[in-house]
Amino acid sequence: MVTLLVATSIDLASINPANALLAMPGWQPLPSLQDMKSFSNQGVRMLVHGNSIIREDHLEKWWEDATGEVVNEVIFFCKHTAVSNRPALTVHPIGVPQLREEDVAGDLGPGWAAPPNPRIGPWLRLLKRIAESHNLVPEFVVIGLFTFKGEALFQTHENLEHLAMMERVLGPIPQHMLKRVERPAEKYVRIGLLTGCFVSLFSVYAILAHILGIFSPTKGIIYMETVYPVFSVFALLSLHLFMYGCNLFMWKKTRINYNFIFEFSPTTALKYRDAFLICTTFMTAVVAAMVLHLILRASGFSPSQVDAIPGLLLMVFIVFLVSPFDIFNRPTRYCFIRVIRNIICSPFYKVLMVDFFMADQLTSQGLNVVLRVTWVETVMGFRIGVVESRLVDFLLASLEVIRRGHWNFYRSCLQMLRGCFKSLRGVCF
Repeated sequence: MVTLLVATSIDLASINPANALLAMPGWQPLPSLQDMKSFSNQGVRMLVHGNSIIREDHLEKWWEDATGEVVNEVIFFCKHTAVSNRPALTVHPIGVPQLREEDVAGDLGPGWAAPPNPRIGPWLRLLKRIAESHNLVPEFVVIGLFTFKGEALFQTHENLEHLAMMERVLGPIPQHMLKRVERPAEKYVRIGLLTGCFVSLFSVYAILAHILGIFSPTKGIIYMETVYPVFSVFALLSLHLFMYGCNLFMWKKTRINYNFIFEFSPTTALKYRDAFLICTTFMTAVVAAMVLHLILRASGFSPSQVDAIPGLLLMVFIVFLVSPFDIFNRPTRYCFIRVIRNIICSPFYKVLMVDFFMADQLTSQGLNVVLRVTWVETVMGFRIGVVESRLVDFLLASLEVIRRGHWNFYRSCLQMLRGCFKSLRGVCF
């Protein structure tokens, strides 16, 4: 019994590994079979043809009929592109095991295939060790790819048969992988818990503000001029985070490679769950500080003491932002600091796409809002009080943040299309 290696000359990702293997000692040429080159090395045979590999079926029967040798295993050299658009070193069982011979698996043709080889797991681990020893990671991603079409052979939801099949093929699943699978669920729980806390605290704040008359035209002028602007800035920043999380979610769903566009590291880049978790944590802390401020104010504390709460909250956020400890998404925090530095000192630093993105988003937090409010009040010809003016400013600023979030999503899509066009133009023209 022999092992048959199959390569195609029309695919560089197939013929190059085959040529590298043939350059090793021990290979002997065999007679050509139907204009296809063949080689031998002990119990291994290699066949080089000029057709697409995905359309080649029953090669083991064809080889046995032509040579009389029984083939116990067929291994193909082929190419695969990862969803992240990074070059990939892949181990991939060909075919869809759960389909019958008369079924068709879309572009894969007739469906039946043998179950995955149990040696795929050791091959994948060996390929990873070789890639790491030659410093190919993280430029290349090492993955195991399993094709799925139609109804699942083993249902994946709380099914021990599916887990047993995976461990039979890949070997025991490492504990660190199981822990990583549990993290998204933990983040969902935390997001839900913090969202509930935010809603409860905001309801308490609204009730206290109504009881104390914070937003009344007579009592609320000092509050709206001193404390409210600071809290409103925090609220708008959390809205920025929420819109960024929405952008990350939509980019993922539409397969926009935002890590490539913004030159983020895939291992440390912020995921949409992380963005929503940071947003809910940030806003819950802000509303809690607002409630504490009103409670202390209603308890008779001096305004000079109570009004220091927004400043203390700002100091806490700054300490967390510049903290050198590897907590609270340190790579993301330091990336944010670098981006702000590049925006402020743009003539002295190289400005990247992420800097344009952040500057465009933050434009809605400053002079742009003031100009829009002034323009609306001038055109409409209405005059409002101080309290109402602050509320209108916050409302329009929130709408502007949402508009900027939508615009930046479409802008990133356009940037992705431009990058693809440039790549195709460089290859085709």
